[in-house]
Amino acid sequence: TLMPEGIATLDSTSSGQHQSRRWSAQHGRAAKAQRSAGYNIWAEVSAALTAMRAKPTDAAAQMSGCTVLFHAAHTLSTTAKFFRSIRSRKARFVKMGAIEPPIVALEAFPDDKSLAQVCSSAILMLNLFTVDTATRAGELGGVERVLAVQKRWPNDPAMQNGGVQGSFMDLVPANRAKWAEAGGINECFASIKRFYARALAGDTNATDAVLQCTYALSSGCQAPNEHRVVASGHIPFLVQVHREFGTAFRVAEEINQCTRVLATSQEGADALAAAGYIEQLVGEMHAKPDRYRVSPGCLAALGLANKGYAARLRHAGAVEALHNLTTYVFPPMKDLDASHAGYAYTYTTQKDCGDALKHLLSTLLV
Repeated sequence: TLMPEGIATLDSTSSGQHQSRRWSAQHGRAAKAQRSAGYNIWAEVSAALTAMRAKPTDAAAQMSGCTVLFHAAHTLSTTAKFFRSIRSRKARFVKMGAIEPPIVALEAFPDDKSLAQVCSSAILMLNLFTVDTATRAGELGGVERVLAVQKRWPNDPAMQNGGVQGSFMDLVPANRAKWAEAGGINECFASIKRFYARALAGDTNATDAVLQCTYALSSGCQAPNEHRVVASGHIPFLVQVHREFGTAFRVAEEINQCTRVLATSQEGADALAAAGYIEQLVGEMHAKPDRYRVSPGCLAALGLANKGYAARLRHAGAVEALHNLTTYVFPPMKDLDASHAGYAYTYTTQKDCGDALKHLLSTLLV
């Protein structure tokens, strides 16, 4: 992922704002120690911004400032007691003018890979869970600038930054439109294809590159981009990735976040059905994967049923699978994936599967 050494590794995505899959315990302890010692996070941010503005042509000054912004935003995101309180805590970054400097730095140093990593990471954490910061970053051209980073280093798996792209799009539809207009949909699928064979062969860096672009798709498929994704012609390949990376960390979950939206339109449902997604999805449900993957999958099934595919879902065994899922006690995910802990309440798995089951059964009475 786009995290240089010394910065905690976090990944943004969209199923309810999927985030950091490797929380930094060490950073958390350091942040707690700083707070107990009277550390003033906003004073440090202010000083960093002053230095970045005073030395716009100094790459080291920009990287140092981006590092401060990353850690400050990370601290505010991970120490909030409730997911909904993060927005109010981070809105101050906008008032301080903290969103523009890392974006300006990316534009000023387009060939500096280390700076691109550090400042993209800062943008990710500033955007994370926060509509105010993500909206402002989009207004400043951040969507296009971050996408340009991936295009600048297309063959480096560490520079595939779909998580950063997704952080713009989780909560801001206007940023999704900007991403699509900048070529984000095609670039995302092109990136997956570049690393596909290596990932299937077991290259973990290549697999992470594939995951990065599914992070972008999980929010990039949402309104107003549903029709653009279908029109791109990539749905058969998307379903193939879902199948062949079914056991890879979070890939299928992120794709289900995309398909649950695509399935709500007739053209999207038709494309998914033609690609064999229905049978694939039901098979996934029977396997009882984690709740975070099942929840959007059940919503995708509901969408498909509403678009004329209820009989095909029943024939594939969806009624039995959904019934089992409504009563299944999912194992705790904390040891496998701590990144959902802060917003696990946004996944209403049993309800989502129950709604899909009720609809499938109701169609038998019509």
